[in-house]
Amino acid sequence: MVDPLRDDPFLGNGTKRELLVRFWYPASITEGCDPAAYTSPAVWSYFSELAGFPLPDVRTNSCLDAPISMGPHPVVVFTHGYTGTFTDYTFLFEDLASRGYVVAAVDHTYEATAVEFLDGRLVKSVFGSHLAENTLRRDGQSFSLAVSMRSKDLQFVVDELERLNGEASGRSARLPHPSWQTCWSGHDRVAYSPPHLSLMDG
Repeated sequence: MVDPLRDDPFLGNGTKRELLVRFWYPASITEGCDPAAYTSPAVWSYFSELAGFPLPDVRTNSCLDAPISMGPHPVVVFTHGYTGTFTDYTFLFEDLASRGYVVAAVDHTYEATAVEFLDGRLVKSVFGSHLAENTLRRDGQSFSLAVSMRSKDLQFVVDELERLNGEASGRSARLPHPSWQTCWSGHDRVAYSPPHLSLMDG
């Protein structure tokens, strides 16, 4: 998703803010399942580099591009922990999807440890990473910047979900209206931005 109204402050060259959002949802499986990868090989390789040893393969219980089950579904918009990534919580998202929820998990570009976009660009965190403690920025200014960016990122994602929900075709058309069936969830103190955002929306 690209926010056409917002420049990315981490670039400073007028490039618009770009986010990667992954969806987990209740699927209607009538044929075989194409297993979804936990994350891209490039991201996993970078994680291994930061950890200092090769990380084992992780298998998911998700199917790639499966058809969504019919009916309205409550939506959870999820923001990861400081310098985390949206796949860190796959086990939780799969459980929520099995209970009828749609999960829209946001990777916050330049804060997430690594984001690989569909065109192959690998974007690394400017805040360091929890996978390499000696690189992690823990100062108040960094936390404040991360919270500020998250609030704006999440507002944009909710607005996009609302827009997509109004379209007549496509999987997104069956998402509920964010104003009455969306909840926020996140991990760690930086993730307090969602309730703050909800108060502004209310």
